[in-house]
Amino acid sequence: VIPPNNVLQFLALHENLIKKQLPGELHNLSALTHLDLSNNQLRGTIPNGLSKMTKLTYLFLAKNDFDAGIIPASLGNLASLEELSLKD
Repeated sequence: VIPPNNVLQFLALHENLIKKQLPGELHNLSALTHLDLSNNQLRGTIPNGLSKMTKLTYLFLAKNDFDAGIIPASLGNLASLEELSLKD
């Protein structure tokens, strides 16, 4: 469970061997501009809730075990997004 937080702007948890699904409540971190969860072992689908993170400018999810070929169309709603990394 991720409680609401409108202060945290930068979260980098890359290379931590996280082996879970991304929590749906990740969008509760509403002030995030930079989210790096690359190079873990995250699995399942990328949650649609990420599209609610309207301040996000950098989203790095590369090198994980997400379901192949499933990229939520809602990520297109991230108007502030400058860089998106989903490379396998």
